Amino acid sequence: MIRILTAYHFQPKPGEAVENDVYRPLVLPVRDPLATHDPIMEENSFAEMRAHHWAQLNWESGVTHYGFQHYRRWFLLEPFGLGRTRFALNVVSRTTFDSILATLRPMPRERQEALSAWAQPLEIVAAMPVNLYSDLAAQFVEVHGIEPWRALLAALDEIKWDGPRNARVFYPGNMFIIRPEPFALYMTFWREVMRLLSPVLKPERGTYQERIFGFLSERLWTLWLLRNRRTGAFGVTHVPVLHCAEWTG
Repeated sequence: MIRILTAYHFQPKPGEAVENDVYRPLVLPVRDPLATHDPIMEENSFAEMRAHHWAQLNWESGVTHYGFQHYRRWFLLEPFGLGRTRFALNVVSRTTFDSILATLRPMPRERQEALSAWAQPLEIVAAMPVNLYSDLAAQFVEVHGIEPWRALLAALDEIKWDGPRNARVFYPGNMFIIRPEPFALYMTFWREVMRLLSPVLKPERGTYQERIFGFLSERLWTLWLLRNRRTGAFGVTHVPVLHCAEWTG
């Protein structure tokens, strides 16, 4: 069975979340006995990567793939009435977004099983990449500054990373659906880099830069995925993303 976790940074109101055997809401940071005093869960800067961390440590029996999306950014795995769109990011109003989620809540068992059957032969399902006008480094530095990027490159050098350090595409949102084998490899890579970045980068509390480790993780996922696509280590399937631009709260 595929299991897609929808990360929330707040407790969703009744009627906002979609919950069945395929879709599960996950409020971050997770507050349960398995996450008590977990240093990653306690650090807001890891953002939605805390869902990845939790899923790897708590992989449920019978789940063949875990997926990760956001409360206002969803994989377009359903015929949402948007046609055969091939845009990477499909922006809709809050009204449209809410109506789409309303169609998913009563998802019948056979549709859930069909989604799991679709995912079964796939190794990695990634959010469709965005083509950049410049490159990954320039895009990051423009928004987040040069020092975090320099720290990332230094960390990649220290672990003797043999993959790319820049790209002309960007896989946004830390969103993917993945089997346990590539997930374990990616999370090992992610933890190695974060272990080196955590002592030298200090999130700017109360600002956009507070989530700096989450933003860096998007670039790590991009570089890791490109490296493994180049080597043919894992098959990658791309799907577009639905984005609600009007969500407040």
